[in-house]
Order: sequence, then C-alpha cells, then structure tokens
Amino acid sequence: MGETADGRLGLFALGEDRAVYWKAQTAPNGGWGEWSSLGGTELRQIAVHRNADGRLELFALGGDLAVWHKWQSAPNSGWGEWSSLGGTALRQIVVDRNADGRLELFALGGDSAVWHKWQTAPNGGWGEWSSLSGTALRQIVVDRNADGRLELFALGGDSAVWHKWQTAPNGGWGEWSSLSGTALRQIVVDRNADGRLELFALGGDSAVGHKWQTAPNGGWGEWSSLSGTHCDRSLSTAMLMAD
Repeated sequence: MGETADGRLGLFALGEDRAVYWKAQTAPNGGWGEWSSLGGTELRQIAVHRNADGRLELFALGGDLAVWHKWQSAPNSGWGEWSSLGGTALRQIVVDRNADGRLELFALGGDSAVWHKWQTAPNGGWGEWSSLSGTALRQIVVDRNADGRLELFALGGDSAVWHKWQTAPNGGWGEWSSLSGTALRQIVVDRNADGRLELFALGGDSAVGHKWQTAPNGGWGEWSSLSGTHCDRSLSTAMLMAD
C-alpha cells in the first residue's frame, strides 16, 4: 500500500504471473479505479514508499534474487521502466525514508545478515550495498523514530527479536541488541500517535505479544500478551504512510 502525493491510496499486488499490478483511488477518500500492470518478471516480493517529492517508488525482489525498482515519472503520474539495484541471493526487502527524505532499502541476504543501500540525495540515485551484519536472521522490519532515526528489527535464529538503530537522524548505525522473546515466528512494527514505536510478534503458542517504547525515541518495556488463538498465518498492522 502506498499514498500518492495528492492523498490517494494506491494498492499494489503481485500477480499469478509474477508481475506487479496496481490500482489507486480516483480521488482522496474516494472510489477505486481499475487494475493496471506495472510489469516485471518472476518477481517474489514487493515494497513501496514515497519519495521526498511525492513520487511513489516500487521495489521488487526478482527471480535473480536481486532488487529491481521503478518509480513515477512525476508526482501522481505514470511509471518509468524497471531498473536493477543489484544484490546477491537476497531473501526479503523492506524500505523506509530517512529524516532528510532519502529512501533507504534493507535486504535480508543469503548469508542471513542485513544489507542496505540508500539514495545519495533526496529523490536521487543510489549508492552501493553495505552490510549491517547480523547472524541467522529470518525476517526484518523497519520504522522511523519520532526524531527521524530509522530503527531496524530482526527475528533471530534464536526466535527472539533483535534491533539496531541510527545513532542520529540520517546517520550511522549502532550495534545489534536483543529485545528478547521466545519461540517467535513473525514480527511487525508501527508507530503510535505520540511517536513511540510498538512491536508485535506472533508466538509459538499462536498468540500475539507486544512491547513498546516507554517514551518517544526511548527504551523498551517488557513483553505483554494480546492473547489470540490460532493466529498461525499472518500478522499485520494498519500501517499508514507516516511522513
């Protein structure tokens, strides 16, 4: 899901032919247009985010296990062609935006560590892949703190959650630190109205647990149960395009 510069929601889907299809509201808060193909070949996963100038940019994990992307040629407009961002044996991608507007892309590599690359300027080109390390990681999610620092969360080989974060907005990264958890199988993260990040996890007991920052940009409390039974498929929050 993405949001166009004029406030219309856009829905993206990976089709049975492994290409991307999308449809958008015809007006903010309004009805929906028709599905339209954005192409692509043997794609495995997609992610989307909005550039600083309002143009949506679409990212896809290709059949070659590298990342491909395409973007709107102008805000609220049509789309250009697919172009490769490289990468080797990647397994999952997520994307978010830095405080200064530069998109940053994160990928779970074949080495089960995290790799990332970022726009060298808002709305601009991309640098090279760089490692954020990690060991036996199985899933990653990312969100932005109230002060603009990106924070990355990973489901580890120990089935607990690990996280690392930018030491300053638009800056470098600290070390991995454990947020604990037992026999976790999936994680999602979102931001509260007051800026505090909240993390949700699907447990081995098929119930949902959560923990949250005790203050915006701050430390974390303890895990608490949201109960639930037979939650054994997928976990999601109603994520908004928080700018």
